[in-house]
Amino acid sequence: MAKEKVTVAISSSSLALLDADAKASGLNRSEFVERAVRNEHYRRLLDQVEGPSWTPAEDAMARDVLRVQAEA
Repeated sequence: MAKEKVTVAISSSSLALLDADAKASGLNRSEFVERAVRNEHYRRLLDQVEGPSWTPAEDAMARDVLRVQAEA
């Protein structure tokens, strides 16, 4: 995939946090920023989608399944 170079102004304190997070994730700064931007894009898209409308019985069943998974 082709990549383009961009310039972004970030405070030194934010850059230090970014570098620490990138290192902890095993990524370099550019990879970490690219992933963060992509994740924010998808988060914003998900915020625009209306959640499922379940009946109370379906909601209870889903909660039971999640509880069983958590206990496994």
